Amino acid sequence: MKYEVQTKFVFIGTFTVEAESKEQAKEFVQNQCGLVIGGKIHTTLSDEDCDWDFDIHPDTINGRVRRKR
Repeated sequence: MKYEVQTKFVFIGTFTVEAESKEQAKEFVQNQCGLVIGGKIHTTLSDEDCDWDFDIHPDTINGRVRRKR
């Protein structure tokens, strides 16, 4: 039998960004920083304006399990 397991991978860390306000800092991270599976944490901000600190191993959270037909 096959089962479908709903799964989340959660990376928790911080971005340190140069910004003029809390709102701008949040906007920079929301719009210009990210991560894709098989890639690296990335940003379009310059190295001078942004640094990050994340664990490289995510927390794994399993949810609903359904039998596949």
